[in-house]
Amino acid sequence: MAYQVAQNDQIYEEYVASSCQSSEDITTISSAWRALVDSSAYLVVDGVDKAFDSDRQDFFELLSDLKQTTSGGKSRLQIVLVGQPQISDELAVALGEYPRTISVDRYKNNQDIARYVDNSIKKSPILSRTAKSFRDEISRTLVGNAEGMFMWVNLMLRELSTKNRPSSIRDTLHKAPKGLRNA
Repeated sequence: MAYQVAQNDQIYEEYVASSCQSSEDITTISSAWRALVDSSAYLVVDGVDKAFDSDRQDFFELLSDLKQTTSGGKSRLQIVLVGQPQISDELAVALGEYPRTISVDRYKNNQDIARYVDNSIKKSPILSRTAKSFRDEISRTLVGNAEGMFMWVNLMLRELSTKNRPSSIRDTLHKAPKGLRNA
């Protein structure tokens, strides 16, 4: 994370260069964490729920260490974690309190998904040429099965855009998209 931030923020890059004079400064994950995050930064970490359990727990412990070193004062480091809701419970155990959360579920983003599907169908050279009733069927099926997941919808639309016959499109609508099979 520090490397990615440093690539995009010259001030942070200078901070890292001045904080890490030798490899001994970052010999362990904990020492690297302390050396590299003692600055102002906003970090967005996506896919935390996809990490191995042990790695996720190590990360949450590091966040707990950060919280403890800044208790009484406010940290200049702001972190947004993106993932499935169950990480809130794991993080609460590590931090000793529930983190502030923004929950996004299918009820909150269904309209956005519906607009995305409709616009994608209009832009598709194949799907846009089908009958309106069939386009509506495709849209209803995708939105109804999306369960709030844009990635699933995107993968389905990519796969549907390669089909020429309505029967092939209908068959595809009832299967998991290629990017999610065996997942």
